[in-house]
Amino acid sequence: MGARGDAGRRRAVYPFDTYDTDVEFWAVLGGKPVPVRMLFSNADTLFSVSVTPPPSGQEAVVALKLSRSGSLLVFAVFMMVAMWALASSVLLGGPGI
Repeated sequence: MGARGDAGRRRAVYPFDTYDTDVEFWAVLGGKPVPVRMLFSNADTLFSVSVTPPPSGQEAVVALKLSRSGSLLVFAVFMMVAMWALASSVLLGGPGI
């Protein structure tokens, strides 16, 4: 049995970063390749995953694209706005001591 993977990251900053990778498995029995099957599921609520199975022979190959989930993006943007509002209220709002 063998495995091969190639990971890459697209240039973006949190929370808009995405990741791409290819995952490949194969098996040999008695010197001959045998069919393999791969089952992939996403159990992480912070990421959304899209899977593209490229055509192949006896290998199990998938191309994965990981990106932040929609709910995480909404929460991260809300927190950025809240922190900027807090910082600006401190800088602009209060009388000096």
